[in-house]
Amino acid sequence: MPKPSPEVTSQLTLVPMLNLYLQANKIDLKANKTGICNGLAAVYCKYALEDKEEEFLIMLQYIEHKGKEILYAQEHGVAPPPSNNDKFSNLDDSKANKFIGEVLFAYLPKEFNKTLNQDDSIQLLKFLDKDGVTQKPIVKEYNLALVADVKDWSQIFNKLKVEGTAWTVGTPTHAISVFVKNGEFRVYDPNHTLIDICKDGKSLAKLLTTVFPDNDKAATLLPLTINICSHPDKPSNHQYPTKEWIFKNLLKKEPDKINQFMEINGHKFDSLAMAVLQNDVEQIRLCFEKGASNPEVALQLAARDNRLDALDVLLKDEHRKLIKNPDKVYVESCRLALETGRYEAFERLLKDEAINAAFCSYIRDAKNRADFLQLVATSGSPQCIEKLVECYQKNIADVDIPALIKSSNAIGAAEKSGNKRSVQLLCNLAGVELQASQEKSLVDFPSNDKETRTLIEGFCTFIQFINDMIYAAISLILPSAKKQETLAYTNTPYARLFKPAPDKTESPLLAPLTTAPDKSGPQ
Repeated sequence: MPKPSPEVTSQLTLVPMLNLYLQANKIDLKANKTGICNGLAAVYCKYALEDKEEEFLIMLQYIEHKGKEILYAQEHGVAPPPSNNDKFSNLDDSKANKFIGEVLFAYLPKEFNKTLNQDDSIQLLKFLDKDGVTQKPIVKEYNLALVADVKDWSQIFNKLKVEGTAWTVGTPTHAISVFVKNGEFRVYDPNHTLIDICKDGKSLAKLLTTVFPDNDKAATLLPLTINICSHPDKPSNHQYPTKEWIFKNLLKKEPDKINQFMEINGHKFDSLAMAVLQNDVEQIRLCFEKGASNPEVALQLAARDNRLDALDVLLKDEHRKLIKNPDKVYVESCRLALETGRYEAFERLLKDEAINAAFCSYIRDAKNRADFLQLVATSGSPQCIEKLVECYQKNIADVDIPALIKSSNAIGAAEKSGNKRSVQLLCNLAGVELQASQEKSLVDFPSNDKETRTLIEGFCTFIQFINDMIYAAISLILPSAKKQETLAYTNTPYARLFKPAPDKTESPLLAPLTTAPDKSGPQ
């Protein structure tokens, strides 16, 4: 049985604080809606590889403590008493700010940079060299994506167990991390309050059947993506098992296991679909060689997550012919690319003759055109908006773009994304002016990692945010004579008090796939 270790803070406590922190900096993303689990899991890996696991855990407890200080101020109307907790004596504001910055940097780029997905978070974090200037990326030593039962995973985990390596382990809706230390697996789950310690692959596999929210507790199948990483100064030089070897042993007695799946949100995730999440062309080809025969979900995931290499393999003639109800799958793939702002994927799909024909047939219906325009407006991707409008103009005779934008309320939908560029583009296309009242709540979204880091560095510091929240809480219950003095302040985002903790189930960048409206096929 797994052994519990030091207590840590659940992301259920951290999420409301990060939501308010983002809102205070004009970023109206809901961390509990898109899932910060992968950001936390990635940062844990970085700290573990630097032998700073304890510092990571104390930092989470420190953040929880700061949250309690805000709650104290809200309840009592006075500043909380100074902390006498010795665990926090070595922490200063700069360390807390750096930690929050790293979590947000691992979490936010995939929200802004539409070429990234959840599985990329670990490679965004870097280590400072001894010179204090040079940055070295985490070394990704191995990856694997598979749907297998607990017994098979037990054996695979034992083969992958390499001292000093850190892993991100994910399902389509959640992510955790694993650190191999002293011959044991140390498991950090952002939804848990403990670090679990597993002595071998069997106990790790058994534990993982309980930590993923989409997993039926009675089920034995686990759909996992694994990234194994090391510190750039301490590579393991381990010879990991080849994918061919893993598949050979997995399928030698039961070849049909290649198509075994876990159903999540009504969609069947098999090993082919999981390989697409990692854009692993080698494994995608291997899946087809071993008899994978259901590429529908895989194609939709490739579109949704901008997995361009995977798209190219999936759309080869010998694989495309396996797709059931292809026109419907093609339209749904386009819809998902637009909804998530994947400009490159959408462009690649439209270059395909069969997909282009199915999509153009579908958008000839006026309601479908309006629905798609409103959908893409919420994506935060002006490039996708521009590409869709161009598609309408090219394929729909006499389409009235300004009227369509107005009737579909695309501008209002774009405002909800928070991206100023998207709103400005739609205003220009509709022939209307962007109002000052609209502009106040909008931000120029960064388009790459460097711009995202610059955006985060421009935030008010996390500690300043905490202090302002405490001040706002006190101001809200001051005697009436004092309220006027602080009225302007208490109307800021800092005055928004905590909401109930989010549901444990992640819903993510990896959002549940939905089905395109089906009126006996695309219209």
